[in-house]
Amino acid sequence: MKNLLFSACILFLSCNFLFGQAKHKFVKMQQHFSVEAPRYNTPENIDPLEISQTDLASRRCENTAGSTFHDVQTYNSMPSMLHNYAGGRFSVIWQTGEEADAGFSDRGTGYNYDDGTGWTLNSSDRIEGDVRTGFPAFTVLANETEVVAAHKTPAPYEIRTYSKTAGTSDWTEQTVPSSVSGGPVWPFIASGGTDGNSIHIIAVSVATAFGGVIYEGMDQHLLYWRSQDGGATWDISDQIIPGCDSTFYDGIDASAYSIDASGNTVAIGVFDSWGDIVVLKSEDNGTNWERIVVKDFPLDKYVTDSGYSYSDLNEDPNAPDSLAINTSDGAGAILIDNNGMVHVFYGNMYVTDQNLANNATEYYPTTSGIMYWNESFGSDSVKLIADVVDFNGNDTLDVETGEYGDYGTGLSSHPSVGIDENNRIYMAYTAVREDYYDNDEQQHFRHVFITYSSDNGLNWTEPVDAIDASCIDFSSLLETMYPSVARNVDEYIHFTYLQDFNPGLGVWLEDDDASENSVILTSLDKNTLEVVSIENLSIEEQRLKVFPNPSKDNVEIQIELQHTTKVDIELLDQMGRKLKGINSSLQNPGIFNTHFSVKSLTSGLYVLKTMLNNKILIEKIIVQ
Repeated sequence: MKNLLFSACILFLSCNFLFGQAKHKFVKMQQHFSVEAPRYNTPENIDPLEISQTDLASRRCENTAGSTFHDVQTYNSMPSMLHNYAGGRFSVIWQTGEEADAGFSDRGTGYNYDDGTGWTLNSSDRIEGDVRTGFPAFTVLANETEVVAAHKTPAPYEIRTYSKTAGTSDWTEQTVPSSVSGGPVWPFIASGGTDGNSIHIIAVSVATAFGGVIYEGMDQHLLYWRSQDGGATWDISDQIIPGCDSTFYDGIDASAYSIDASGNTVAIGVFDSWGDIVVLKSEDNGTNWERIVVKDFPLDKYVTDSGYSYSDLNEDPNAPDSLAINTSDGAGAILIDNNGMVHVFYGNMYVTDQNLANNATEYYPTTSGIMYWNESFGSDSVKLIADVVDFNGNDTLDVETGEYGDYGTGLSSHPSVGIDENNRIYMAYTAVREDYYDNDEQQHFRHVFITYSSDNGLNWTEPVDAIDASCIDFSSLLETMYPSVARNVDEYIHFTYLQDFNPGLGVWLEDDDASENSVILTSLDKNTLEVVSIENLSIEEQRLKVFPNPSKDNVEIQIELQHTTKVDIELLDQMGRKLKGINSSLQNPGIFNTHFSVKSLTSGLYVLKTMLNNKILIEKIIVQ
């Protein structure tokens, strides 16, 4: 291993003016240590199915749903953000915002709908109008009613739902009832029930630091809501689920949980870094609950800076430090399969609390790995199924300490899952690539990877980089984060992700300037994991020429079109900021010509981003 851990400490400050809530219930310090932690390049005791990176298609065709300058899409677990309908239709949501200088006062929910022929809406519009909201989650009822849940901010906080029928444009707003002082925040949502019209929401009470109260013994208490009539009425509100209460937890971190529903079975996963990783399962549509321990945390209801000793911990020969505790990084996913069995996924992490005077706990951000569990395993029987990939095959992760964008998680994290009719389970996650490096930022890029299991979680395929099958060779210039897989996998694995040209975040944790990020919908053949085209236009059917390159005057752009195509062209700097743009009407088949003047630009590398319908092509331009 190559300098994966170091001894510097960085304090992550709460920035309420930017995003309304702190990332954690306590301010956490990131602490790296100079000891070597174990790595797993291939999951142990797993016989991977045969899928090689070289089997990927040589091209990529992407569907751009929208954009946002607010690049934080979740604090921990990924909420549901994508639904695929019959007939090639899709609905996508994301957290949007453009007013970075004003603390994203326009933050809200971006939404777009593909009716099978293309996106139908202006993706810059928010569904909430003038109301500022945060961190939306998405579900669709059996009658194709789409429901978005988000928390209204600033105080008084409350959860609001926005619903409409797929393909229509008018959203109906509703406030989810709550009597919790300060209100609830960070909702996750799922739908189920016998008729498919029950709505299940989980969220946490507002922290005391932001006007909330210690609610039933916890600072940020997980709570549950249920509607059995599509949101018209709520028969369960503010419910505390036994087993997720002050007996075991001092509080639950923002978004350190997930929910899924299938028929009358509802499952909640709790992934707080300083508590038991558990499943809360109901088989009667949320009326009664069973608590199932996935991984026991040795310190129940631990309070920051209270201290503990080595004798309080479970023996762990792989721990990077004598007081380090193996747990979740807070980002997890949960899935109910077609037989009613619950499957759990989360990012691997070690935490510690060795400084008892800083009102903070510490974690080891160079920890990596996606852990997996299902109900057949029993407690404390999680296994590693995916990790960062050793692309150069030297059994070492060639990443220097600090040379990666920080998302408050491990080097591999943010799992999101789907399932097909044959009970095959598909997982997307993000991981650092050792061989893709941003020279300007001196950081490695992260990409989205895909793996699947055809045998109920016993074996998993070798992870495949889902971003590396490109129309042209530009994937090594991209940071791709926050994957959200459509739960119902048909012929293809459909997922969205946030595409950027710079590692890390502009909203918090990093000093990067806020820049425009694209919300991308991608589809992969579920059998080969090859990227497939949503449109008919393929790379073989068009030709792009950019000349002269390098240039110090004008850059000529020539595109040979085989079909009627909408052509949009943007010139970006290396931060991904738009410098110039050409928006065209539909172009007929034939040769399309245009040009950019680069006389006023300083010498250096620039990016030409060409969009043909919803396909993105990237070409690097050198200005002399």
